[in-house]
Amino acid sequence: MLAGLLDGPVFYGPVGFRREGGYTVLLPVPASDWWESRVVVLPSRAELLVPALDVLAPSGDRPWWVIPSDRHQHLCTEARLKGIVRQGRERIASGGERP
Repeated sequence: MLAGLLDGPVFYGPVGFRREGGYTVLLPVPASDWWESRVVVLPSRAELLVPALDVLAPSGDRPWWVIPSDRHQHLCTEARLKGIVRQGRERIASGGERP
């Protein structure tokens, strides 16, 4: 489902985000200007441990690629991620289930 909505690499880690799982969407550095709560923005020179490129399915408590990168240095488009976040917030505000 995410692969139809986002256009760049995303991985999921079942632990590590306040003892909860979380998605990591790889975006260009300027995208950090508008993010709010529940989002961790790393500085441009931060190191980020990512799954090996061939890890495409859950295996214990290790992260895996939900949307692997298909091009060298290709990142998600900020506008697409904003749209998904906006839809999720609207759904929650209207009393719908969490996405």
